[in-house]
Parts: sequence; structure tokens; C-alpha cells
Amino acid sequence: MHKGWKKYCGQKPLNEASMDEYLGSLGLFRKLTAKDASCLFRAISEQLFCSQVHHLEIRKACVSYMRENQQTFESYVEGSFEKYLERLGDPKESAGQLEIRALSLIYNRDFILYRYPGKPPTSVTDNGYEDKFIFLTDF
Repeated sequence: MHKGWKKYCGQKPLNEASMDEYLGSLGLFRKLTAKDASCLFRAISEQLFCSQVHHLEIRKACVSYMRENQQTFESYVEGSFEKYLERLGDPKESAGQLEIRALSLIYNRDFILYRYPGKPPTSVTDNGYEDKFIFLTDF
């Protein structure tokens, strides 16, 4: 069998299988999310609504919240804050730590990140919320 064919014949690479096994032991599983500039908003939509279809509304809510709370976020942005928010409103613009912070505050959920099989997750935000958004990075 050619090296790349395993991927297409139902066998997962070892690291994927290890992560799936680890997540399964915790009662979790991976959901397919497009690896695009809206992946953060898609993943949140999936966790809130069991569908990624609301990612644009979540992006808009993030932009609105940051605009309404400009004093909280402005100092972390180089250049014009309004221009930053304009760019963020574009679905082709990636989000980062600042948007994660805003989304945590909007939805009253902390973000945790699983990176490696068998390793505990990393807290990305620590606002003391009981509910969590759970994310997985490429491994």
C-alpha cells in the first residue's frame, strides 16, 4: 500500500488515533471543523448550537462586544482600533487571543485547549466560569 493511502482507507495516523483514544477516555470526541480563518467562530457555534452555521453571527457578536468595550481591548491593538474591528468583521480574517478573551466574556465560558494525547488541557482563559469551550490544536 502506498504511504499516503492509509489516510484514505480509513486508518488514522498514530497521533490522531492516540488523541482520539485519549479524548474518548474523557468522554470527548473531535468534530470536523474547516481549517479556515473562521475556525474559532465555527467551533464555538458547534459547541453552542450543535451546528457551525452560526459562525458569522458569533463573529459579529465578538466585533460588537469589542466595540462596546473598547477601553478593555484597545490597548492591545496597534494602530486604529476601528480599522482592526473592520478587518475582524471579514470572515477571511483570523481571530486570536484578544477575540478569545472577548468570546469568553460574552458567553461566560472559559477556554481550554487540548494539545497532546495523555496530557491535561491548558487553560487559555481563566475567568472562573464553570462552563468551558473545549478546543483541540493540530498535533
